[in-house]
Amino acid sequence: DMKEHVIQASGHNLKIIPNFLTDTRAYWIQNQYHGDPQSLEALGQVMKQYAEDPTILAWYPVDEWDHEDDGYGKPRLYSHLVNLEVRKNAPNRPCFMLLMGYLGNDTWKMAAEEADILAVDAYPNDVGGIEKGLALQAERLTEMRAVLGRDKPYVLVPELIQDPGKLKPMTPVESV
Repeated sequence: DMKEHVIQASGHNLKIIPNFLTDTRAYWIQNQYHGDPQSLEALGQVMKQYAEDPTILAWYPVDEWDHEDDGYGKPRLYSHLVNLEVRKNAPNRPCFMLLMGYLGNDTWKMAAEEADILAVDAYPNDVGGIEKGLALQAERLTEMRAVLGRDKPYVLVPELIQDPGKLKPMTPVESV
């Protein structure tokens, strides 16, 4: 429940960046809202309700939309429509967009049209070790800057999630 998150964050003087969709084929879109148009309307209403709440730092409507494949969903058009809901319903809050860089330079060009803050996400521990993963993130950040310059804020998000059945336990240094 969004209200509870806002209350808790505010009580600790924290700012939040709400993320709505990690997968545009998500169960709740298909079942609770019975399809995309209803989900867009519902998301827009939430954004409108909290548009001026000082606890909201930015809106993060769709996670890693540049996957665009059968396994992850996130069709570009739907992601675009969700981002438009931010502009329409919460125009005074920035739109945060986290990307993997899967579409090469086009990723950054398309994202720059809609997002105020761009972030790169490469799951460093999933690509052959923390050093290799962080190097991949740095490479993607360099690509982003080469395409867009330095006109937008960039955020590096080192996702250090670990699948216990897949990887060796992280060392204390890796988990910091």
